[in-house]
Amino acid sequence: MLSPCDSGAQDGYRLLAQDLEYLALAQLRWDACFGDALAAAGDAAAQATAAERAGRYRRALKLRLIHALAEHRAGRPATALLEPLLQTACREGFVRLVLDEAPWITPLLAAYLAAMQGGEGDPIYAEYLRQLQASAHIALDADPAQDMPAPPAEPLTRKELHVLQLLAEGYSNSAIAEKMVVADTTVRTHLRHINAKLGAGSRTQAVALARRLRLIP
Repeated sequence: MLSPCDSGAQDGYRLLAQDLEYLALAQLRWDACFGDALAAAGDAAAQATAAERAGRYRRALKLRLIHALAEHRAGRPATALLEPLLQTACREGFVRLVLDEAPWITPLLAAYLAAMQGGEGDPIYAEYLRQLQASAHIALDADPAQDMPAPPAEPLTRKELHVLQLLAEGYSNSAIAEKMVVADTTVRTHLRHINAKLGAGSRTQAVALARRLRLIP
């Protein structure tokens, strides 16, 4: 018997929650934001096509959104990918489906909105874009890249995330070493890796960047 967490079992469900939130989708989102973005882009596009063939259009739309996000993180042009999916989301009245991917989608969405300024011919679509802009707190006169730091090219390990959390709670290096039952030199090594991955110049900046990226509370 398949468990509820099995992706095959979930594909048979028709409940709204299972259509948009299931284990395989969560893993795909993680890969798009922190893992192999190029591979995630290909997987998302393929899964979106399969969802469309199965008549699961809400799921397909979500997967297309993650596809665009992954392409953007991989450094590929992706604003054009937003046009058809946002047009569809507008027609269906889907706002939360897009905004639930914030903050990761925010830089790409900001770039698209900036390119569309003054160019929306359809007043209904223009109002939909303004609603997205207001809800995502996007200031179009600012550089979208400044709104949200880029996710790390290499994901942080569980131990590195643990070190970050303890740093955020105010623990010193020696206290972190004691709590994690490791040597001080190991903690310093973790800190060097964390700073390199986040592009931080200090432990304080690393914590600030990690919070903005929602890696830690």
